[in-house]
Amino acid sequence: MKASIFRMLAILSLCVTLGSIVIFAQGPIQATIPFDFTVGPTTFHAGDYYVRQQSQMVLGIQRVDGASGAFSMVRPGTVAGSRDKAYLMFNRIGDRYFLAQVSDSRHHWDLPKSVAEKEMTAKGPSPKPLTILAYIAK
Repeated sequence: MKASIFRMLAILSLCVTLGSIVIFAQGPIQATIPFDFTVGPTTFHAGDYYVRQQSQMVLGIQRVDGASGAFSMVRPGTVAGSRDKAYLMFNRIGDRYFLAQVSDSRHHWDLPKSVAEKEMTAKGPSPKPLTILAYIAK
């Protein structure tokens, strides 16, 4: 009895693991960001970036040259841009940009607002969205 339960759990674990590999098998999103931007507490300089889905609720943002990177919790989002194109959407407040949404054309993720973004929104004008088109890297 214990052996069959163990065998079933092992098979279920293998299915979950292999299923998640298929979900995340698509290449990373790559985009050239022409301005400095913020994700959570981290500020990134303008440049080329990869965005990879690390798990169902976590995205990794990394500079293509490997100089900087961060992880961000995300939640499933609604489509703000084109449904069939990869993009990164930023909220612009004054002269600062905050990553707000990422899409790989199949999945859409909303990033939480950082403390700085919340403070700036409370003090001043409402954010202006800006979308940067991206592509799926091979």
